[in-house]
Amino acid sequence: MVSISGITYSLLIQAISRLFFSIFYSHKFLLKKRIHWILIFFKWLICFIIGIQPLFIEHGFELVREHRMCRIKTNKLSIAPYSICIVYVFAGLFACICLTFIRKNLIVMKNILIILNILMCGGTPYLILMIWDLIDNGSAPRQLYFLSVNSLVSATTLMIIVTFYKNKTVKKITLKYLSGH
Repeated sequence: MVSISGITYSLLIQAISRLFFSIFYSHKFLLKKRIHWILIFFKWLICFIIGIQPLFIEHGFELVREHRMCRIKTNKLSIAPYSICIVYVFAGLFACICLTFIRKNLIVMKNILIILNILMCGGTPYLILMIWDLIDNGSAPRQLYFLSVNSLVSATTLMIIVTFYKNKTVKKITLKYLSGH
């Protein structure tokens, strides 16, 4: 949960930074490196707090023996919606709000929205699992647990591939390096 929230809140910080440079450029203190370091610090602090919050809720985590990992309990009413809303909805919604104010840089807005959509699609099996577990009190098929974990990993991998594909400079340098020239 910390890694996905790190990605989504990173996109939010990028959107806020672009908002500073595009809309609030007359406020010079918002354009300073120090403000951006503060934003990055708060992003990591928020991600850390999001990640440890389930530890303070009774039975917030469970051990999945088949996967040899701990995960958030999806049938716990207080923790499952919290993880979806805080990790995906809050960061994604505010990033989209920031990006709607930026009309100048539509390509960047499009790229950030593509990445957010990839992550949200990767979180969809987890959302389905959460709803299923809440309705049937933890009786979702075992395959859905496996799918929910692997869809997040696959979405993160796809996000990296798309980011690489969209960045022409990095792609050009990498291909030049791989070809040996």
